[in-house]
Amino acid sequence: MTEIVMPRLSDTMEEGTILSWLVADGELVSRGQELVEIETDKANMTYESDQEGVLQRIAAEGDTLPVGAVIALAQRLHDEPLSGARVLLVSTGSEESFSEGMSEFLARHGDELDPSRTELLCLECLGGARLIVVEGEGMLRMRDHDASLRDELQAAADETRTPLWRGLRLGAGGTDALPALRAGYRAACLAGCTELKVPANYHQPSDVPENLCWQTIDAATTVAVSLIRRIGATHASASPITFAR
Repeated sequence: MTEIVMPRLSDTMEEGTILSWLVADGELVSRGQELVEIETDKANMTYESDQEGVLQRIAAEGDTLPVGAVIALAQRLHDEPLSGARVLLVSTGSEESFSEGMSEFLARHGDELDPSRTELLCLECLGGARLIVVEGEGMLRMRDHDASLRDELQAAADETRTPLWRGLRLGAGGTDALPALRAGYRAACLAGCTELKVPANYHQPSDVPENLCWQTIDAATTVAVSLIRRIGATHASASPITFAR
């Protein structure tokens, strides 16, 4: 199954609103065909499909979705209902504002998210050619991400035969995993990078849809779904909550 994700249509775009689907649900779509009209932070733009197949829509006109969020054909959890876990998909905005989006989310909903049965998976900068597990992060003090959850990510990748780079830590910048770690949650991060071990086109004019590695985004989704199912199967009797960004 192939996924179409909300594309980044400008270098400042963080989310987009679906204004109009130009293809009916269940209709055959060809590569390059105009698929959907999207409202961005700068203008209304038409997105051409980079895939071929039958369209199965899971987002409605008027829905606002973060860049990189699955907007069509991502029926994996819908088609095969999950047991043993509840999944929350949250877009918290940019971490450059000191991760205030994640911090405020945890402040507002922390009472509903028991740290003993809540895991957080952060999906960060997935446009690079290499999919990595961020082992830890911190500018003044290096804080490792949860070791057992990193091992679970590796097991999920092995199960789906998805290559993962390991051993990389983030010394500049940060991810939304950090506020969760500070709040006592098990947290880990899947990210993308180039062969030089840096985010691809980060804050550069070259950060445009045609320069993204969509295979990495698809691989991250595959690993995340596998991780969620593994957690659900392991803790079915405890009714855990899995929280993913």
